[in-house]
Amino acid sequence: MKICYLLTIIMLLGGGHKTLMAGLSAGSAQVDITPRKLPVTVNGGFLTNKVRIIADRLNSRAIVVSDNKETIAIAVVDSCMIPTHLCDAAKDEVFNKTGISKNRILICATHTHSAPSVMDLCLGTDKDEDYTKFLPRKIAESIIRAHASLRPAKAGWSVFDGSDYTKPRRWSFWPGTGADPFGEKTIRANMHPGYQNPNATGETGPTDPWFTLFSLVSESDEPIAVLGNFSMHYFSGHSGISSDYFGRYSKEMSARLGNECVVALSQGTSGDVWRADYGKRKEESDISIKRYVSELTDLSVQSLDTIKYTDDLPISMQEKRVTMDRRVPDKARLEWAKNVAKGITNNTPKNRPEVYARQALFLHENPKTEIVLQTIRVGDFGITAMPNEVYALTGLKLKAWSPLGIMMNIELANGAEGYIPPAEQHFLGGYTTWPSVTAGLEIEAEKKITSHLISMLEGISGVTKKGYIEPLGKYAHAINVMKPVKLWRLGDLEPGKDFEDGVVCHLPGVEGGGFPKNHQSRSANFTGGRIASEVETDNHYSVSLWFRNGLRNDARPVTGYFLSRGEPEDKDAPGDHVGIGGSASHSSKLIIFNGNKSNNLLNGKQDLVKGRWYHLVFVRNQKQVKAYINGKEEISGNLEITYSDSNQFFIGGRNDGFANFQGRIDEVAFFDRSLSAVEIGALYETAEIKPLPDSPPLLPAQSLKRAHVPKGFNIEIIASEPLIMDPVAIDWSADGSVWIAEMADYPSGGNGIKGRIVKLLDTDTDQRLDKREVFIDDVDFPTGVMSWGDGVIVTCAGKIFYAEDQDGDGVAEKKEDWFTGFIENNQQLRVNSLRWGLDGWIYCASGGHHAGFGVNTIITSKKSGKKIKLGARDFRFRPDGSFEPIGGPSQFGRVRDNDGNWFGVQNAHPIWHYALEDHYLKRNPDIAAPDPRQMLRGKSPKIFSAGKAQKRFHGFDMIGRYTSACGISIYRDKLLFDHPEGQMSAFTCEPFSNLVQRHILDDYGVTYKAERADDGKYDFFASADRWCRPVMSRTAPDGSLWIVDMYRYMIEHPQWLPPEGKQELRPHYYSGQGKGRIYRITKEGLEHNWPKITKNSPNGIVRDIALRESFRKKESILWSRKEIINGLVSKERAIRRIALRKSEKLKDVIPEVLALAGDPDPKVRLQVAYTLGEFKSAKAGRALSQIAQKDGRDPFFAAAVLSSSIHHFKALANCKNLSPLITEGLLKMSHRFPGMGEKISKEILLNRSGSQKWRLLSFAPLSFRKDVRAAAATAVTDTKLSTEERSLAVSLLGKENIAKMVGLLGSVNPKEIQLVTLKHLGALGSFNNILDSWSLLGPAGKEAAENALLSKVQGIKHLLNRIELGEINSVELTPSSLGRIKEHSSPEIRERAKEIFTKSMKVDREEVIARFKPSVLMKGDLENGKKHFIARCSNCHKLGEVGRDFGPDLNTLSNRSAEALLISILAPSASIEPRYMAYNTEIINENIYGLVQAETSNSIIMRLIDGTNRVLNRNNILSIKATGKSIMPEGLEAGLSLEDFADLLSYLKMELSAG
Repeated sequence: MKICYLLTIIMLLGGGHKTLMAGLSAGSAQVDITPRKLPVTVNGGFLTNKVRIIADRLNSRAIVVSDNKETIAIAVVDSCMIPTHLCDAAKDEVFNKTGISKNRILICATHTHSAPSVMDLCLGTDKDEDYTKFLPRKIAESIIRAHASLRPAKAGWSVFDGSDYTKPRRWSFWPGTGADPFGEKTIRANMHPGYQNPNATGETGPTDPWFTLFSLVSESDEPIAVLGNFSMHYFSGHSGISSDYFGRYSKEMSARLGNECVVALSQGTSGDVWRADYGKRKEESDISIKRYVSELTDLSVQSLDTIKYTDDLPISMQEKRVTMDRRVPDKARLEWAKNVAKGITNNTPKNRPEVYARQALFLHENPKTEIVLQTIRVGDFGITAMPNEVYALTGLKLKAWSPLGIMMNIELANGAEGYIPPAEQHFLGGYTTWPSVTAGLEIEAEKKITSHLISMLEGISGVTKKGYIEPLGKYAHAINVMKPVKLWRLGDLEPGKDFEDGVVCHLPGVEGGGFPKNHQSRSANFTGGRIASEVETDNHYSVSLWFRNGLRNDARPVTGYFLSRGEPEDKDAPGDHVGIGGSASHSSKLIIFNGNKSNNLLNGKQDLVKGRWYHLVFVRNQKQVKAYINGKEEISGNLEITYSDSNQFFIGGRNDGFANFQGRIDEVAFFDRSLSAVEIGALYETAEIKPLPDSPPLLPAQSLKRAHVPKGFNIEIIASEPLIMDPVAIDWSADGSVWIAEMADYPSGGNGIKGRIVKLLDTDTDQRLDKREVFIDDVDFPTGVMSWGDGVIVTCAGKIFYAEDQDGDGVAEKKEDWFTGFIENNQQLRVNSLRWGLDGWIYCASGGHHAGFGVNTIITSKKSGKKIKLGARDFRFRPDGSFEPIGGPSQFGRVRDNDGNWFGVQNAHPIWHYALEDHYLKRNPDIAAPDPRQMLRGKSPKIFSAGKAQKRFHGFDMIGRYTSACGISIYRDKLLFDHPEGQMSAFTCEPFSNLVQRHILDDYGVTYKAERADDGKYDFFASADRWCRPVMSRTAPDGSLWIVDMYRYMIEHPQWLPPEGKQELRPHYYSGQGKGRIYRITKEGLEHNWPKITKNSPNGIVRDIALRESFRKKESILWSRKEIINGLVSKERAIRRIALRKSEKLKDVIPEVLALAGDPDPKVRLQVAYTLGEFKSAKAGRALSQIAQKDGRDPFFAAAVLSSSIHHFKALANCKNLSPLITEGLLKMSHRFPGMGEKISKEILLNRSGSQKWRLLSFAPLSFRKDVRAAAATAVTDTKLSTEERSLAVSLLGKENIAKMVGLLGSVNPKEIQLVTLKHLGALGSFNNILDSWSLLGPAGKEAAENALLSKVQGIKHLLNRIELGEINSVELTPSSLGRIKEHSSPEIRERAKEIFTKSMKVDREEVIARFKPSVLMKGDLENGKKHFIARCSNCHKLGEVGRDFGPDLNTLSNRSAEALLISILAPSASIEPRYMAYNTEIINENIYGLVQAETSNSIIMRLIDGTNRVLNRNNILSIKATGKSIMPEGLEAGLSLEDFADLLSYLKMELSAG
């Protein structure tokens, strides 16, 4: 037994145990290799450096993988570079301890530039002796430990795009004449050019963007190890010894996956790449190492989640040691080196010449070296390893040619043999080409090493290498279809035989929908070299190509020629030469030149921007030449042929080599014919290039500089991307954290990304948000968020839901729908807001932009199961499932002040006050409440922006005015503004114009009046950054004002754009996605500190947070009787109003409430009027009567009194001098109180006079109507009465008075009396009398008759009978009436109409448009046009002082061409603005046709086509349906000739252009 046990131990220690394990096994370990002694020598720079500080720990991270045949070890070491002899020393120890073969061990350095040196002649640095002795055994220890931990495992791999985190660091320069350390002018390119260096012309190579992960897990899926690989050189900027981003990434990944998992990040092929994008400004490209690592970690974790693991994977490895030549100095350089080296003391160089002199001497003495190459295969996954610093292009070659599926290339493995640039890079010079130990291998080294590695991969896989051809996109397919005679796609991995020095390969190519995706579009970069090409053609030829200039336009006389035809090296340069003008002439313009002798030049007009791709097609057709840029003609003219019969073409330069191009060229195609403009335009379209915005997005700090606030205020950005992205709404938790609703899917959800709910935290309590937690990442169009306990309430597309984090990981596990059914057919018109009310309810805006929007919406409460008809109203709810519709709708923002007043907003209306409270009004179902809104600033008042006016696609007369008002707030603290009692500041966001306007609200009776605050030249917050899109403003708990900036190029919804607008903006629908800012505005000189959350805070938002927390915890919100009494006698109006609401829970009204009926403040008295309705006592009735008599003429007071009048009807009815509004309401209610209606009516008949008398009598009870009719019969013929009185009296007549009414239709009576008579005859059903009078009626009379007839089904039937009999010609009917009949809700009516109007029903709108289209080109008579406008259009439209303002505003038409106007007139329903959708509302015995203007709980207010408003009690409505048609009818062309229509169009064009 003891012997067996001992043998087992020996096998484990010796590695022999692999035969005991079937399948795959793996182990991992991490050993600290931080130096024990300080200071240490650190390499990575040109000169030696001593470091005395340890910034973070260094480690050797080892992974061992084994199957039943092979055991392979990989160690990733936090070191800059490790020479081969040290790697071999570590391998020897590993072999001795484990039995793992030395040629099955890979040891690589991460290439941190902040680790101790273990290498001599690392430029000017030699090894640290102590550390060099220390390191090998620690590397060996990590591998031995990993081997000891072998256990059954599964493996898998994944790749993700890391292109945002690695960028080229080697750029070409102009002029390329910099001196190298040897004193020779060889530098045409070098590392780190600096940000936006004007002399840098472009990157000299691509990046390898792919971040590769090889992962090992146990049989139970516990992570064992992850080997990462990424091509990014190093991060830098450390205070001492540091593992750089490699170690930080490994540490953070291990923390995410479990600390038992070893994560090692190896160095990819990163010799010419770094983290910074030098093509951008520093502030755009700069990133902290913390963020860099965090974001790569996030992406890695996501990528690991995609892996499918298996243990059935063959493992194999091959190693080859290859001897290579070094570039030794020639005789002259050797002499130079010997002379310079004489100045070196203690073998320590002091400058670059001394560094390279020492290097030259070493190379001379050591002309050859041995390098170690390795390849590993695990299933279809491969690894190559080389001891060099390798350009990214080399890595891409290995991945493209590899016979295996996924590749990982590890550089600086098993040695440190320096840079191996691709051969063509040597011509460009620079640091990586200067011969040294770190860059000294032969010029062909890269090609040889690559060839060896591919051959080795073929050997271990048994598969032949792949070839590389740049994939085809739509554009390349289109080129092939056009049959070019020669094609240079220029996506090659290596230069071809016709390439001159100064051309480098495989740079990123053109980006567009027509080109390969995923970094597969490739181009060539020209840095003075050319490609020669011979093309058989004549004087009819074309060349298509893409170019991207990298040289500034003032650098030389000609910026550069990129296409040339002519004999090579001819000093007179005869030929066709296409390029870009420079300092000599036509700077930045396209030029075509035909040689020095002829000296003819044609030029284009547009500026060709440096760094931007352009498509060029050059066409010669004998002497005529043309050039097209991006599918459009740029140059056209005659140019003498000077190239004789030469078929020599040059890409990237001129035939004589003058002013060769500096930049990229892609997809060059030669044609032996002259392409047409149509072909060229179509070819460009296949590229699907996304047009650039007219201005670029700005970094947060840059955008901040363009934001204006008034003097005395400070503005700062407290959160920006990537901390927040796409924000639209915010809220605060009691702990100070901030919740953000991020609408990443705006505007249409077609981007594959969903909205998010995010929590921002201040982790170090410095009042700065610094941590982002994504709480939910799959919300459809989130619009609002409210903190609620351990979770949040969210409004989004179609619903309100609650989400909660139940396990403390910062992510919501629980999601619970509370309310569903909200309208969601437009992303900008959805439920939103979520604001806490003083009554313990949560209030929301429904999102509608007009009162008819979503009029049939029904909401389901998931908790109660109830279904509630919401319509277009706003609402309030509670978490228990309670739900109540209230007045509305508000579009984006329904907010409250400290007193409990609510405010709303819609696009053109920046703010209104809800003067009436819906839950009180609905107590009296007999009274149809009036519109509760008081518009405070009118429609589309002026705004004062800081930026240029942006292009509009509609509403041209709205420039400088509100069109996208949203995100309103009332300032709810006292720190920013010093307002007197009764005044406050309100804010409205106007995102289209990049501003937030402040309003001053002053008490005005029960409501407010408002004006723009005097904040100076610009509005309170105004940005000159057109991407700035403020969508919400809120008072913060610290008394500052926060402004939420969604930051988008486009803020309009595509649904509302005309076709040309959609086409222009479609590429920018999601521009700005992933960006967002929150601004904080404070008062200069004031402290804005985060307060404690308390109900007594002076900050209204803080009180709201405290109150809702109290409510959530089910703490009582009731006041004691004493608290109520104290509140009722408070000096503060707000407290008196709140106390009144609280008193409603008492059993009976108390004296203090009654006393407030005489309060001097109207808003308090209005609340008293509401509150008294909650009590039944007589004293409450007397107090209500007091208010009715004093304030009843105000419509809002009247509505409040009537809402309370059911308990106090008799008290009110016995009052004298009640207002007509209250009297009318009492009459409507009188059916509840027998005899009271008659009493009130008799008093009116006897004691009142004027129009008021007859208006009120229309509401008299049926039992009193006989007396009313008798009085009215006398009044209608009494010429002493006013026309208005007589007209009102007509509407009171009964059927017994029909003969008298018919007599009123004679021309002797005023028109107004005739019109009301016709209407009343229709109401009485006397349709034949109306029709009998038809021939006597004028146009207005006939329109009134039509409306009367169409109000009832029988009326329409009578009308159709007369038309059928031929007594009335259907042509006489207005188009509106014809449309209403044809689209009637009754199938019977529709069928009869179809029979009778057969001819007209067959008229297709397209046929009508085609018939009248010739009128567009005809000259019209303006006077006749005006007459036609008055006759046919003025009932609904207003131009100047002519017409009625009922239908759409013609000034807002997006396209005012004659053709567009013609279509709008003849096909009005082709495009309907929603608020002008016509509705049919059925009430008892009547059909009402018109627009829905507003809604309350018990009423709908409709605007009729005669321009009047009609308030309908919901109890009387049988149905309300949208017609799907515009209120503007079809058929307006009836009776018009082409000449008539031309007259109308001419008049409209003239009036609209003047407007």
